[in-house]
Amino acid sequence: MMATAPTRTTAPAVRGRVLRGAGALNGLAGEWDELYARCRAATPFQSHCWLWSWSRAYRAEGRVRLALACRGDRLVGAAPFLLEHRMGCRVLTPLGRGHSDFTDVLIGPDEHPADEYASDERPTDGYLADEHLADEYGAGAHRAGTPHADAHRAWGDRAGGHRGGEHGAGEHRGGGHRPDAYRADGHRPDAYRADGHRPDAYQADGYWADAYRTDGYRADAHRTDGYRADAHRADGYRADGYGAHGHRVDAHRADAHRAAELRAGDHRAGEVAAALSLALLAEPGWDVIDLPEVRPGAAADHLMECWPGRAWTLPASTCLELPALPVDDVVARLAPRRAGKLRRSLRRIEAKGVEVTRVAAPDARRAMDALLRLHLAQWEGRGINREHLRPEFAAHLTRAAARLVEAGQGALTEFRIGGRLLACDFALIGSDFVGGYLYGAHPDLRAEVDVLALLVRNGLELARELGRPTLSLLRGAEPYKDKWAGEPVPNRRLILGRGARAVAYAAAVRARLAAEREAARRCPSLADRLRTWTARR
Repeated sequence: MMATAPTRTTAPAVRGRVLRGAGALNGLAGEWDELYARCRAATPFQSHCWLWSWSRAYRAEGRVRLALACRGDRLVGAAPFLLEHRMGCRVLTPLGRGHSDFTDVLIGPDEHPADEYASDERPTDGYLADEHLADEYGAGAHRAGTPHADAHRAWGDRAGGHRGGEHGAGEHRGGGHRPDAYRADGHRPDAYRADGHRPDAYQADGYWADAYRTDGYRADAHRTDGYRADAHRADGYRADGYGAHGHRVDAHRADAHRAAELRAGDHRAGEVAAALSLALLAEPGWDVIDLPEVRPGAAADHLMECWPGRAWTLPASTCLELPALPVDDVVARLAPRRAGKLRRSLRRIEAKGVEVTRVAAPDARRAMDALLRLHLAQWEGRGINREHLRPEFAAHLTRAAARLVEAGQGALTEFRIGGRLLACDFALIGSDFVGGYLYGAHPDLRAEVDVLALLVRNGLELARELGRPTLSLLRGAEPYKDKWAGEPVPNRRLILGRGARAVAYAAAVRARLAAEREAARRCPSLADRLRTWTARR
């Protein structure tokens, strides 16, 4: 009897759409949480509870724009934006901007890899053939044959590749990252090897040549896919030669296996990013997308890769990171004089008998109220960030903290001496880091101990308890953080545009950045005030 060939199942196409209004976000809590849990690059700033709380506190309501990508009924990608008007442009900015140290989109791993498609059943583009794409300028075309085909040819100047801008800024024209250059199977023949993998790690057109080595690793140990070398080893195998999944391999096969997994993941992420980009391009009423704080390895890189119009990369904030080691080991890495001062500070904390308490979820609202009161007392008579005085800020953090602590995405810690509450710290918990977001300390405590040493010691302990490889001090390279000699990890600002207004917007942002740098050179205190003013706009 003749054997029957196995039947390959055809996965549903990835389809994108844009929903309007905060009500759409409210109704997606369960699906959003499931997608967030699958996204390795996601941070708590992209969690549903953070975004929902922010949109409610700051009355986003009708300005919310949610780009969603679904395969069948399953949510596989999401890009939450707020429509604003800035510098004569209609700008889509991330929900929670100004209060989020990392801005990103969500692109989850897909359970339907490309090689499961039968060759005669493979969807050509993840969309209905001949579906019409139109914008408010009247430029439209039909999508057919490939993921991006003629529908994207209406957008942007495709003549250029990468063009370096002033102050380290980079502009990416449509030709440098052309979604319509993908083959029908989703691989880019013009930029990728036959196996679909970029051999030059984004070096060919100068894209991120300043940040990534040719092997795909950053000099600061960040991989292009968002994995840290100290958290996820490239070989990932035990000394006995067996991998985590029980496969016996040698070192050469381990690298090849990981490379194949990354290529497959990039392919599927590219398909989701393409669906998000097409959905956004079909949405009228905006000129530019501005992602101000994109960390290395963010999912937004996939969106930029397949963007058919003009795109710019600008410098953004720097985050300082410490390895999650015992505090004594972290101090031992420092210069002898600095290490000696910090050891004395830590001994003084022990001598004062500081009591440390982790706050349970039911008490999170009470603890956040206390934190905000201590924060105001801490900055009384000094230059506090005015945003921290707004009732919207307090409402957002109080509401978000309760849900984040309950979900294991946040932690509140109280510090007492003799039973008296003198400090409280709020940290966010990502998949690969613990980040100190906000704290409040009574002036009496500041007179007694080194508060930052207390917070860093607690943050390192929390990261180690949770198995996170990194303690991030988040945005800002303030001088008081320097004594811990954290590793500086720069964020980037990604701007995606369509039409002439986007070019003017990017030029204005670049000019403001140049003004900030000049101010920092001439008057550092003025630069700090300018950065605070800019962050609120």
